[in-house]
Amino acid sequence: MNLYRIERSHTVGALQGAAPTVVAIPVRNEARHLGACLEALAVAARVDGAFPHLVLAVNGCTDATWEVAMRHAPRLALPVTITEVVLSPSADHAGGARAAALRLGLDRAGCAAHARIFTTDADTRVAPDWLVRGHRALADGADAVAGLAAVASPRHWPMHVRQRHAMEQALHRLLDEIDALCDPVEHNPWPTHRQASGANLAFRADALRRLNRWPIPSCGEDRALIQACHAQDLRVRHEVTMRVTTSARLHGRAAGGMADTLCHQAHDATRPCDTALEAVPAHISRAERRARARRLFDPGMSAKAVGEALGLAVPGGAVISAPCRFFGTAWQLLEALAPGLARQSLRIEEVPRAIEAAERWLAGHAAAPVGGVAA
Repeated sequence: MNLYRIERSHTVGALQGAAPTVVAIPVRNEARHLGACLEALAVAARVDGAFPHLVLAVNGCTDATWEVAMRHAPRLALPVTITEVVLSPSADHAGGARAAALRLGLDRAGCAAHARIFTTDADTRVAPDWLVRGHRALADGADAVAGLAAVASPRHWPMHVRQRHAMEQALHRLLDEIDALCDPVEHNPWPTHRQASGANLAFRADALRRLNRWPIPSCGEDRALIQACHAQDLRVRHEVTMRVTTSARLHGRAAGGMADTLCHQAHDATRPCDTALEAVPAHISRAERRARARRLFDPGMSAKAVGEALGLAVPGGAVISAPCRFFGTAWQLLEALAPGLARQSLRIEEVPRAIEAAERWLAGHAAAPVGGVAA
């Protein structure tokens, strides 16, 4: 499938062969936020000293985004390529836009040794040390880095949305710590997190190219991309020090994205939580089973064999019975197909009790050794 065609392209700044560091940004109707995004990237480039090549994949704009990009690019002291792409009808959504930006970024990186591809969003401001933190994590052995994205001053949100967001974030942090205690991973040590936001990702270019396929869902492409990395046992570091701040708007550009979710929550206070938030006993059981599965897995085992070794009821079928080269593939199949691993979303009124339960559990396991949970 042809993902996109290039309508026009303009480069500002000298091109000197392949770029060792590229920042790829999908941009659609972001005339209001794009200037601040680019200025923040220029600051990060000066702090890092890497001076990356910025690649803007402009698509479907009906505002002055192109003109804003052209006006700001010469001020940045960075090479910038602004490319207007027309996405194919089947990819005319957030996932297609991200994939187009990343592919343009890989093209810009070319065959540069140890090239790195960063990506963020056009309504986002990266921290001054964003590139420093990302480069450090990649240099330490990560194939992909997922940083943290915070929301900028959501004072205009309805009070119940602000309270809900704060509670969900608190539970996320507690479940992150439970994960790290129950299923420690050498290349992703505590402190860590489970967020995967397209506003804050970085990849080794060769690792990104190794993916069998790039998932291009209409929304949630960031999670899907990191899941694709996990499926091939790439070393994914969820880095807490690599930070960005993204806009707090309730009306976003992508159906199903964060702004869309927040908008639904503003109008429906009973909307279930994200599936990553679950009851604490279920979360502990999932993490402990994943740790056991990680230890017993050998390349060539099927997901069915792994599930049966864990005592799970596993359905038959060619997919789940086929040999798996990677642990990540086997585990994702189990989570998708084993009834015992099905996720049940919490209702918002259940979150305070879940927070209390997580805090109690962590208080009793604070002395857990690095290799697993204390007895």
